Amino acid sequence: MRVSDALGRATTVTSPGGADAPEAALVDGVVVVSAMLGDGEALEVTVDGARWTAYADGSATLTDAADPLRVGGTDPSARDADGVRRVSTRTEDDGRRLVVEVAARASASSTTAAPPAKVALTVAPRAVESATWADDVEGGRSLQVDPTTFGRSGSAAALEAVRAELVESEPDAGTTVMDHQLRCHALGAPGKETWNLEPWRPEVDYLAYLLARCNPT
Repeated sequence: MRVSDALGRATTVTSPGGADAPEAALVDGVVVVSAMLGDGEALEVTVDGARWTAYADGSATLTDAADPLRVGGTDPSARDADGVRRVSTRTEDDGRRLVVEVAARASASSTTAAPPAKVALTVAPRAVESATWADDVEGGRSLQVDPTTFGRSGSAAALEAVRAELVESEPDAGTTVMDHQLRCHALGAPGKETWNLEPWRPEVDYLAYLLARCNPT
């Protein structure tokens, strides 16, 4: 199955090992994939001209090899009749291929076949819609960040993708103060219209940012 994303890169999704073929479509510039997989079955996802990095929570970032500003990713899930089932991810072929595997249920016995799980994932080409500086907001300059749906998802990959895009495009976003605010918004205010990151905020620890709702004075 091959679908081109919003950047014109072909996304290829396969399910080796005899699993049913996955379905994939382009929705609002994002590749949306679904498949029914049994325990131990997997999807393999490649995106032309881009490389994957997998994280322990099952999410993964996707970085364009030619343009480091193009950072996206995925946060896959798997569900069956009993609720959420964990998926794991790993990379192969020097990061060119992402393997998304369904883990066995802890309660499944060796003599009882677990029902297949519905695996759903999106392959987002970007983590940030826009990031613009505004002057004289509260106490000074403010970088107003509008993350994509993926960038707001709360996964480890989403945070890393937003951070990578911002630091690449706006070097002033690469400070501890700005990073504390970024993490605070991702955790506590993901749905806010823009995440306003202000370089003039005090250099205090991350807990102080959380307690001050991301805006310590």
